[in-house]
Amino acid sequence: MKTVTVLELKAKASELVRSVVRMGEEIQITDQGTVVALLVSPERTKIKDTGKAWITLDQLAAEIRSERNVD
Repeated sequence: MKTVTVLELKAKASELVRSVVRMGEEIQITDQGTVVALLVSPERTKIKDTGKAWITLDQLAAEIRSERNVD
């Protein structure tokens, strides 16, 4: 994963965005040595299998309900 500073991002924003879009690269943005952002393509943030997400949420809801009924 590539890392650039905020100043580098400002100077090379177009180039870095093209790199993310064309090559699927992920780029960490740092400010004074601390990672403050991650530049990724939108496809990397989408849930691939929404069915699994709903099952997980349903399981979590059931667990919360059972914890409330224990009292």
